[in-house]
This record gives sequence, C-alpha cells and structure tokens, in this order.
Amino acid sequence: GCGGLHAGHHSPHRRHAALFFLFVRDDWQGKGVGSALLRAVLDYADNWLDLKRIELDVVHDNHGAIALYERFGFNLREGVYEDAVLMARLRFREGELGAARAELPDQAGERVPAGSAFSLRHAEPGDAAGMAAVMAYDSTYGNTLQLPYPSAAIWQQRLKQPGRTVLV
Repeated sequence: GCGGLHAGHHSPHRRHAALFFLFVRDDWQGKGVGSALLRAVLDYADNWLDLKRIELDVVHDNHGAIALYERFGFNLREGVYEDAVLMARLRFREGELGAARAELPDQAGERVPAGSAFSLRHAEPGDAAGMAAVMAYDSTYGNTLQLPYPSAAIWQQRLKQPGRTVLV
C-alpha cells in the first residue's frame, strides 16, 4: 500500500490544506496497513506540516475505506456529516489497460499470512515500480483521477522531488 499528501502550498489560499490519498492492495486490506499509513500521514500533517485541513475523496460504496476514514475523524464538516461525490469517466480500448498492467512487475506477489508484521517507511525512488503496480490494480485505477496512470518512470521522478510525503 501507499499513502500520502498532495499539499496545497502552490496557492496562498490553500497552504493550510492537503489532499490525502491511500491505496492498499486487495489482499492486504483489513490487516492494518491502511490504518498504519493513515495514522503516520496524519501525524506528519499535524506535527510537522501544521496543516489545518486534510481532504480526501472516496467512492460512496467503498464501505471499508469510509469506515476507516470515519475512525480517524473524516466526513465531518463543522460537526455535520456531508455527502461528497467523486465522479470519473474511464474509457479504454480493448487490451489497452491489460497491456499496461502486464508490463508491471508484481512487487508483493507472495501472500503473507494474517497477523504477519509489515513495515512502514518513506517511499524511495526504488519503490517506483511497486507504486505503478499498486496503481494498476482494479480496485485502485477505478478510484483515481490520474490518466494516464503514472508509470514507474513518472513515480520515480515524483519520488525524487523534495518535500513529497509518500509512505509505503
């Protein structure tokens, strides 16, 4: 999995805010990976960046993610629950997505038994292929607004940039 922040520092009116993102492979969901990533990113946002507002988008029927975010205090706007709608239109030619996915190595192909420990750390440029692979999973690409999906080369460039907050 991976998670991080897209800070709004490029606009003086949004310096206090950031957009949170989180992706966890299907076979790792429900094992504490999302909670660990979210806890670490929020700690960084609160104690290092002094952000006042953390935003996120979630598809309305992604009940596991919604429950996770609610446990961490999301979905409240001035004490009132508000609905948000994330909309996307995805269109692929036959074989287009499958071809892109076939090029990506499976960085975590081995199944790890439930209860096994995992590590949490800052992403490095060497994690680029894994980041691209996570983005290619069915449960990820349907919930992202990035098209074309970032390649390993694009992730490597992003992970080299100073000030990036991405955890894996």
